[in-house]
Amino acid sequence: MIDTPSRVALIFWMEKDPKVRTQAFICRALGMAERSSVRKWLFGQNRPEAHMRLALEYLTEGEVKVPGWMTEKEAALVERMREARGSVASAHASPRTLRKAAGM
Repeated sequence: MIDTPSRVALIFWMEKDPKVRTQAFICRALGMAERSSVRKWLFGQNRPEAHMRLALEYLTEGEVKVPGWMTEKEAALVERMREARGSVASAHASPRTLRKAAGM
């Protein structure tokens, strides 16, 4: 299972108004033909693609955040790179310099 904060947030968002906020509602709002993708998101079998993550953030008025779809491992990598970027003197450091600063 791919457990992420945004998967949980989507479930809570749907539970706030379960008669309206259904899988079918999300599919219609996002222009999707089948509910199977939404079901897979809810059960942690898959995650939405980048454009769907952003669309979900808009649909839920910010309750389901784009970065929240990252796993802990992915979020840790982003944080390491953010920290490495801050520790590098040059604002235009090369990717190689960033990887070295991040210990990669």
